[in-house]
Amino acid sequence: MELNEGKLIYTYAYSLFCVMPDKKLYDSYIRQMDAVSSVFIKYPDLMKFVINPLINVEQRYAVVLEIIDKIKVNPDIKHFVRILIDNGRINLIRKISGKFVDIIREKTQVTFAKVLSVCPLDEEIKQSVIKKLKKISKQSIEIQCTIEPGIIGGLQIHMNNQVFDYSVKGQLERLKDRLKQEG
Repeated sequence: MELNEGKLIYTYAYSLFCVMPDKKLYDSYIRQMDAVSSVFIKYPDLMKFVINPLINVEQRYAVVLEIIDKIKVNPDIKHFVRILIDNGRINLIRKISGKFVDIIREKTQVTFAKVLSVCPLDEEIKQSVIKKLKKISKQSIEIQCTIEPGIIGGLQIHMNNQVFDYSVKGQLERLKDRLKQEG
């Protein structure tokens, strides 16, 4: 990432945050930005097409608009995508989307945690994890649960650049390290 890219990403993400008319729309805007940016991951040729300077900007926008109309995004998000295309910054949409989420969480004092498990967590376990993380962070918690068979069992939690590893894989690795030190 070039030095100015981080500032660009923040500026675009903060601009989108500033045009949001209502706090009640935060979740909706997050989902829509994620959906739009995911389109470019799912269809890498679309990104190649949209960043191609030989193709007219109107044609590029028309193709993207046709696709994002299918996922029913808010007019503000459509306009934002148009701005990114016009300014040649659509290639940053994934990073901008991530930063946008960070800004919303910062402004609403919500801490995000990613919880890895081998199988889906039931609601009772999710609420227990949220309660414990809330004590640690002293903020509201939002979790994203992800299935990760590689941890073998237990949980691995990523929050605020920290990893809380309660996985079987983590325990085995710590045991292996201890045995190496003793042996």
